[in-house]
Amino acid sequence: RHAMNAQKIFPRELILQKHPQLHKIINGNDPWEFYENIKEIGSGTYGHVYKAKHKATGTYAALKCVKIEPTDDLKAILTELFVLKDCHHANIVEFFGAFITENRLLNQTNLWIAMEYCGGKSLQDIYTTTRRPFEEPTIAFVMRETVRGLVHMHAKQQIHRDIKGANILLTRDGSVKLADFGISAQITATLGKRMSFIGTPYWMAPEVADVRRKGGYDERCDIWAVGITAIELAELEPPMFSLHPMKALQLMTTSRYRPPKLRDKAMWGGVFHDFLKTSLRLNPKSRPAAHDLLQHQFLANPALGKHLTVTLLRQFHDECRRYQGRGLLDELLAVAPDEEDEEEAPAPNPPLPPSRIPSRKPAGEKTPPLPQAPRPAASGGYDDDEVYGQLWAACSGREPVKPPQPPPSRQPQQQPQQLDEGLPTPTSERPPAAAGVSSAGAPAKPKRPVSAEILGPTRTDDQQAADSSGDSLAAETADPGPPPTPPQRTSSHAGRNPPPARPPPPRLNGAGAAADKRPRPVSIAGPGADAPAADSAETPPAPRPATKMGAGMSQIFEDSPLKINAVAKWTNPAGCDLVFVGANEGLYYMSLDQLHDPTMVLLVRQRCLWLFVYRGILVSLSGRHPQLYRHDLAQLFPADAKSKLKGRVAMRLANNPPSAKIPRTKGCMRVSAAKHPETAERWLACALPQSVLLLQWDNARRTFLEFKSLPCPDLPQPLLTFELLIRSGFKLPFVCVGVLRGRSDACVRFRLLDLNKLDGQIELSPNDETALDEEVEVTSVTQLDLNHVLVCYRNMARVFHMDTGLVRSRTGNRLGTLSFEFTIESVQCLDDSLLCFYKHGFQAKSFLGGEVVQDVEDRAHVYRFVGFAGQNPVMERRPADDPMASCDLMLIIGHVSA
Repeated sequence: RHAMNAQKIFPRELILQKHPQLHKIINGNDPWEFYENIKEIGSGTYGHVYKAKHKATGTYAALKCVKIEPTDDLKAILTELFVLKDCHHANIVEFFGAFITENRLLNQTNLWIAMEYCGGKSLQDIYTTTRRPFEEPTIAFVMRETVRGLVHMHAKQQIHRDIKGANILLTRDGSVKLADFGISAQITATLGKRMSFIGTPYWMAPEVADVRRKGGYDERCDIWAVGITAIELAELEPPMFSLHPMKALQLMTTSRYRPPKLRDKAMWGGVFHDFLKTSLRLNPKSRPAAHDLLQHQFLANPALGKHLTVTLLRQFHDECRRYQGRGLLDELLAVAPDEEDEEEAPAPNPPLPPSRIPSRKPAGEKTPPLPQAPRPAASGGYDDDEVYGQLWAACSGREPVKPPQPPPSRQPQQQPQQLDEGLPTPTSERPPAAAGVSSAGAPAKPKRPVSAEILGPTRTDDQQAADSSGDSLAAETADPGPPPTPPQRTSSHAGRNPPPARPPPPRLNGAGAAADKRPRPVSIAGPGADAPAADSAETPPAPRPATKMGAGMSQIFEDSPLKINAVAKWTNPAGCDLVFVGANEGLYYMSLDQLHDPTMVLLVRQRCLWLFVYRGILVSLSGRHPQLYRHDLAQLFPADAKSKLKGRVAMRLANNPPSAKIPRTKGCMRVSAAKHPETAERWLACALPQSVLLLQWDNARRTFLEFKSLPCPDLPQPLLTFELLIRSGFKLPFVCVGVLRGRSDACVRFRLLDLNKLDGQIELSPNDETALDEEVEVTSVTQLDLNHVLVCYRNMARVFHMDTGLVRSRTGNRLGTLSFEFTIESVQCLDDSLLCFYKHGFQAKSFLGGEVVQDVEDRAHVYRFVGFAGQNPVMERRPADDPMASCDLMLIIGHVSA
């Protein structure tokens, strides 16, 4: 019985028995006997962080609370403790002590770490708020202080391994402090090099990224991170930040990789360039040690001092005072301020992501006043602010501020404006809002889904059921409205100076540019979209070619400041199309039915990396340590006031809460979804550090449940490819984690993990002892049917047979290989054509002969594919001469399989 109770509560004594070295640094008393709690200041790497004041000395401290579970490995926590304890230096956060407390009533044990409180925020907080590069002397001073801290650490045989702007803190007086030693490592005499793959990808040294092949690394990996951080402070982001982290790691491990440099050479001095060249040497042996780097001319300037960072903090504080983005979630998170000593002025709160982001109206245009739709009664409506208020209540247990109200009723109104960024079409036949709208200042949409307004042929039930990112049942209640009237363009505002001209629209070539002027219905048939009946008053369109392409792009949001990772679309039962945007700043949503005044509304203030919608359930990969979450959209966006949840108690008692974590998915690296065409089962696979977790959709509970967990220690690192493939005759899918070149370019072998087995071994298929087995740097792996897989790499797209690995031979005029004149970044497969996205636009080629059916090229802008809104691709657009500018969101429309 005693052993059972010990395992149940995991008391403090067991922790100290398991880790006797903790006796030297652990205090068994409650930390609040010595400290006064001021407020919670955030979430650290392993738990919550509080600002506290020592009762005896009045010294401010940061108290990190870490909840300890019986199965937890305390190695990482102990590493941070011992590194902090051993490193006493002016440029390293001071360690004050540690405490262990337990609550037998709650069966909970907590570890408390007391550290020096740095009230000046991190360098990343500062430049993301001010949005201006650091001055060169400021960069030199910060780097000098950072290197001084590294000199002390390296002398203590410690490697930090995570030097970056977010881990360099400033105190109120401008001192520079190194923090976050959770992944630091100790160098021993017997193991001079580390063999673990750990760190932040963009700041990672090449020898760390390729640790398995290069045989390890030493403390000089911190010198590389110092150089990358210097570029980060000069350009507001590290090199290759626009790439996926895994893609960046892949480039770093290739032979053609070259050390990064500053983009604008003329803006910075030669000494700065030489400092970067010295610290960013590919060969770690040729990099200087930390104490040698201090002698560099860039860091040895006697004029460097704290006055530079004090000026930086003053700019940060001024910007914080002007910041106006506090919304409902901020009010829920706000802590009542306690009175502090007059000696220490209260620090401004760190800038939080705005709760609402309005789209900026295009320059040089204005629109007539909007007709105001009648506002629904308070008893039957809800306000958008309360939607994510309920979500936060479900996650945190807090009470929603106000009950939700339904969105404004969608009355038929005047049609929004049309942007001339697609094919030239007659005015009477131009697609409405989704086919190109001005971002603000245009009338509202008619009463029907945006996707249905420009829909071509009616989609079948089978096509809707095959959609993987939407609720196909949600759109059946939407009624098509009357055809919209063509919009009118107006001149710019009178009395204002004309704004600078916008870059020219993209150039359209190929079949799209050669299209005739006849009326041509196109489709943006996303999941859940209705297909309105054809208007009997109109003449049926003339026969069109087999591949119907050519509507082009439409702008759905302008001037977004978010770092977007994923998008998804859902159509609610009322027929309203909602686009969800997952970004580093959080999870947002916007309505495609309010494109006259588009606004992104914050749902969850948590980094979001991946999105997937199925049957009204939104699955997101979110958090600092990514984990899958499930959000019931029908509960978050109720159709009427009666269906809403009322209060915290109702949410806790609900069988299916609106938002919940999917168990055992913490630390998820990649996710892939697939539907088995033979059994109609929906699968979701998660790649964890040492295993693969397979989830199956459960209709009764309307969520994905764990079906199988397969240990797989041989997963490639980094994991660049992770796609589910379905084979005929097998109940469970296979996981493709890589593609190897076979005897020639026309033959490949797949790295497959068979989830039907129990061994967790990665096998090569097909078996071929004469294959070259050269790794192919693939862009995408897409299954076309049970026998064929599309593999895209560099500028090639090839269709391979899954069993033989051979490229599909030409059948009539149907090709198995398509080549392009650009590097493919992402693709969308249609039945008879392939839509490829690249840096300056997109191009579509037909498998029937290989001709170009659409070519949209825009050299004035840089584009980046971010995901699919239903079946419609979404791309970011930025000016080519200012890649750090805010982005416009572009919806690709008018393409559909024949």
